[in-house]
Amino acid sequence: MFGIALPNSQTLYAAGTTSTGPANNGTGKLVVTDISNPAQISVVATVPVPLTKDLYQPLIQGNLAVALCDDGGYRGVFSPADGIAYTGHIVVTTFDIANVRQPVVLASVVTSYQPGAGGGSAQIGTNLFLFGGVRDSAGNNVLLLVDTTNRLSPFVRSYPVPAAITRMVVAGNVLHTSAGAAGYAA
Repeated sequence: MFGIALPNSQTLYAAGTTSTGPANNGTGKLVVTDISNPAQISVVATVPVPLTKDLYQPLIQGNLAVALCDDGGYRGVFSPADGIAYTGHIVVTTFDIANVRQPVVLASVVTSYQPGAGGGSAQIGTNLFLFGGVRDSAGNNVLLLVDTTNRLSPFVRSYPVPAAITRMVVAGNVLHTSAGAAGYAA
């Protein structure tokens, strides 16, 4: 599992894959879990995500969830600079979560961007989401802006950053980011 989100106080989404080991033979998945009784946590549903190998932590806004995925899977290496490495292209996936316990994939859009070091994500406005841990086709670190005004065809734009973003948070109208050894920016 690569991340979690809470659509409400009774339900947890866990993002991951069905792949095992270095074979990359699986599919990204969103596991819907009932957490209303911590002594009896149970899986309610598992939603496969088309065109993907790995699903990363979703962000939630109203009855929409949006997540990055990859279509290449685990690269089988770990380095201090890159962490766990993934391959392929970034896939942007949107989910209709009007029925929180039965999410529906609306779109899985393959991009030319690649998984990179770092990570982090933030909702920065209505239908606007930022994601770190992404590289452009030349290998440069970028922040990826996903506009979900059209949930069936999310618009994606990148912004160059000098180092891989590791975490981010919005406070008021300021985006705060950390970039590992490269430091902090606002």
